[in-house]
Order: sequence, then C-alpha cells, then structure tokens
Amino acid sequence: MGISHVKSNLIADFTGTVTVFNSAGATATVAATNLVVPSDWNSAHNWTVNLGGNTSSTAQVSGTDVVWAGGPGITLQGTGSTISVIAAPVATLSSYVPFEVAGANSVAVALGTATSGVASFFPISINEYVSAGMMNMVFNASFTTVGTSSGRQSAGVWYAMYSRGTGTNSTTMGTVDSASFSWAVTGNNSSYTISQPTSTNFATYTYSTTNSSGVNITSGYTGSKLVQFPVNVLMTPGVYWIGLLATKSTSSVNLGMSLSAVGGSMTQTGLAPIGSFSTAFSSGTNFAGVKGGPWQFGHGSFTSANQIALPASVAFSALTAGPTMVPYMKFWST
Repeated sequence: MGISHVKSNLIADFTGTVTVFNSAGATATVAATNLVVPSDWNSAHNWTVNLGGNTSSTAQVSGTDVVWAGGPGITLQGTGSTISVIAAPVATLSSYVPFEVAGANSVAVALGTATSGVASFFPISINEYVSAGMMNMVFNASFTTVGTSSGRQSAGVWYAMYSRGTGTNSTTMGTVDSASFSWAVTGNNSSYTISQPTSTNFATYTYSTTNSSGVNITSGYTGSKLVQFPVNVLMTPGVYWIGLLATKSTSSVNLGMSLSAVGGSMTQTGLAPIGSFSTAFSSGTNFAGVKGGPWQFGHGSFTSANQIALPASVAFSALTAGPTMVPYMKFWST
C-alpha cells in the first residue's frame, strides 16, 4: 500500500542554486537538490507500519508500497476502495462421539423404576464445533408380560444438555437444550396396546399406537435398542453435561418395558487424596471437583423431592456420587 498525491505538479524541477534568507536577514546559497521540488510532490511517500499483538517475523515494515498478504486461512479481498479480511470458516463436525464403545467392557445401568427419579449427569468435552441435530444412545430393553391379568404402565425418559455458568454463576450448570419421550402399555389377558415414539427428527417425536392380541409383539421391546433424542444445537468448543432421568409407574400388576443405559465403566467417583477419607468427597464442595471427588468434574447425581423431570439448573456442590458408568452417545446431523 503506497500513497501519492492524486494531483500531479506539472512544473518542471529547477536546477542550480537559490539564495535564501534566514530569520536574522542573513543570506545563504542552497543547491536545488536540497529543496522540495515538484517531482518530490508527485513521488510516493515512504510508509512505516508498526505491528502489535500476536505477530511473527519483524514487527515493523516500511517502504513506498506496503503490501497486505493473507496468511493461512485468511483471504484478502479488494472491492473498489474497500479491503475485506476474510477468515476461513470454522470447521464444524457433523458427527461426534465423546466416548468410544468399549465392547466387552460395556455395562448397563437400569433407568428409573419409580414415579420420581434421580437425575444423572455426565460431562463431555467438545474440542470442535459440532452441528448436533440428534443424540443417539444405546439402551437395553426388557418386557414384562401380564399373563391372564390386566394392568397399565406409564413411563418416560428425559434428556437435557447443560453448560457451566460464568461469573457468579460459575458454580452452577444451566440448561442449553432438553427433550423427552414417553410410552404407555396396557395389558389385558395377553393382549397389549402400546403407545410409543415411532420416529424422531431434529425437533420432536412422532407417536403411534400398536395393538397385539398375543405376546409376539413383546419381542420388539427386548434386547439392545437405538434411542434418539432431538438436539438441534450448534455446540461450541467447551465442556457440557448430559443429564438423564427416567420414571415409571404401573397399576394393578407389574408389566411393560424397562430400559437400561449402556456405556463404559467409570468407577472413579469418590477419589480422595492420600491420607483423606473418600466419604469427604461424596457430596458438597469437595465432590464438585475443587479438591477431589469424581475423576470427571460434575459426574454425579442430583435428587429433589418428587423429581419427575430434569432441573433447569443444578449447583455442582449439590451433586452426589453418580452412576459408575458413562453412557455411549453419538451426536450427529445430516
């Protein structure tokens, strides 16, 4: 980038010497080469630019034509009198798995079996931008039949994503996203009516009802199952906590579907320094990760009276030792 005067001075340069007067009235003879002449007016000006902040090589450049150059991932664009600095778009993943499947080392933990449940929290670290439309999980399902009796089951699973607050809220995690699904089973003398989600998109579930006059239908509610939660969130790099809670109730007789979350074993939930008792790190400030507790900060459980849904926010100090596993999760979008 260089600067010169738009208007040119067309007067020719003069040569020789000139006589000049100083403030005292004395005269002196000066060569024309020591004076500003018309060609000096028309010439490009010398620039000196000092660079600050995150710099490399030399921090000062100079010349009559200073050049702007784009580095890795940076494009410079000139339009008329405007210079635009364009950074390469941030890489966004369309699929992300926080914990790889451990195969034979996988464990299953039963989800809620009562009308109110315990909220479990699992921290995950995101190192790239993730476009998350759905979160897949693996559940093991089993089905209890009614025989010649009759009864009804109502059940549901809640999911929520949390992030850590800032400033005075840095000791609390708050909700970023949440979703839930439910199912109901009515059984009467080996006939069943089951209401459940049959499809999932990025926003919600589609429900339908299935009827069966025999127990053959129950085989579709046993074994390993893919469960999807709509997320529809752009996850920025950082730490998040995934919360899970389940409830279930039956009337007359026990029947219907039960679910267990499948994941990797994580038994390090009550870590204490040498010379300390692990009981001091089972809840409260210590358990929150200031001094000890779980291997992963915020891996724990939370319970409140008659808890039938996940809380909007939770203080880390309110967590107690959580399930000794981390469920398999896969965030993805199309």
